Amino acid sequence: MGAGWRRFRRGVLACLVAVAVAVPAWAGPTYTVGVENTTYLPMYGVDERGRYTGAGRTLLDAFAREHAFSFDYVPLPVARLFRRFFKGGLDFKFPDHPAWHKDRREGLDIAYAEALRYMDAVHVPPGRAQEPPAAFDRVALPVGFSVLPSVRRAGIERHPMHEIDAMIGAALAGRVDGVFLASAVVNRRLDRMGREDALVPSRTMRKRGMYHLASQRHPAIVEKFARWRREHADLVARIRADWGLTRRR
Repeated sequence: MGAGWRRFRRGVLACLVAVAVAVPAWAGPTYTVGVENTTYLPMYGVDERGRYTGAGRTLLDAFAREHAFSFDYVPLPVARLFRRFFKGGLDFKFPDHPAWHKDRREGLDIAYAEALRYMDAVHVPPGRAQEPPAAFDRVALPVGFSVLPSVRRAGIERHPMHEIDAMIGAALAGRVDGVFLASAVVNRRLDRMGREDALVPSRTMRKRGMYHLASQRHPAIVEKFARWRREHADLVARIRADWGLTRRR
């Protein structure tokens, strides 16, 4: 009986080990994160296989693993994403910013934490980089995006478009004077087209900022993320480098 008992114990142990291997270390609560259903890589976006990826996801997943939970990313068109988030239909939103649709945030208790640094700019042919906003007539930008105050003040006509490649193509062909996007996104697309430096950030229409993680439902987790990010500055830097966000033009 002793040998049989030992075999039984070994069998039970083997089963327990198998379960431990099969279940991820971060198995626990799962929270929904509303994200933009676009390809805004390398910052964030849906890739050719339909998977949500990018520097933003890498950062958020690293945080979630360390705290024993997971994120379920819910890609939505930008306008629908804002509506659903403001109505409290999502646990989190990424990216977000307190200044985006500021009037619609009034009366809402939203917690924010800085997540990923970016530079937005109107990207123009190199010879026009120093020109003032008043020198431009038409700018392409993604549907649902807000533009820089300098663009609004100059009365530049805005052309919302769905496809980033189409926006960049319009700028390269001269159908619009420039395209308003994050510089990392433009750099990636131009490199893949073999047109490096064909468009550069305008010196007079640019802004640096931070994408935020935001939530109405879970302010404590947002606060925990902010603290975790500060404590893992080296990891954040590695993620930025791995996704090509440290490149400057």
